[in-house]
Order: sequence, then structure tokens, then C-alpha cells
Amino acid sequence: MDLKAYCEFLKKLGIPDPRGFVASQLEVTKGTINSYICGRRCIPIEQCLHFEKSTNRLLQCEDLRPDFDWSFFRESKNMRKRDENLETLFMKR
Repeated sequence: MDLKAYCEFLKKLGIPDPRGFVASQLEVTKGTINSYICGRRCIPIEQCLHFEKSTNRLLQCEDLRPDFDWSFFRESKNMRKRDENLETLFMKR
């Protein structure tokens, strides 16, 4: 789901100003959200992550910024978790 579709979804849920709602969640202006939707500005990578987290993955980074290699990021993140889990496991011994 992209940002425009997400705002339409929120409107169907009864949120009267979905773009304003999303803007307040991200602490940006409604104009910024509009420029993301219209394609005048790219959504910054860190905001993609915030969108994904705050929407419980209804919005996914891959849909918001298909130009970025998210597989590399996700693999790195999973490897860090694996390493942290291994470290925790070995420290308990």
C-alpha cells in the first residue's frame, strides 16, 4: 500500500483529514505529506521506517521507496538480531 492509498483507507475509516492525521503522526506538515503523495519529494528513508512502524506494517518501506535496497537493510537488521541473540546465549553460560 502506498501513502495515497493509506490516506484513502483512513478516510474510509472515518478520519476526516487523513493527510493531516498522518502529518501529525510523523510530526511533519500536511504540505510535506501532500508533496510525498504527489511525488514532488521523496520520503526520507528514516521516515519510511517510522511509517512502517507506526502503521504496524500497513505501509511498508518497499512500497514507499522502491528505489532503495531494503533487502540489504533488512538482512543487516536480521543479522544484528541474530548476533545479539547469540551473544546473549553465550553470555548466559
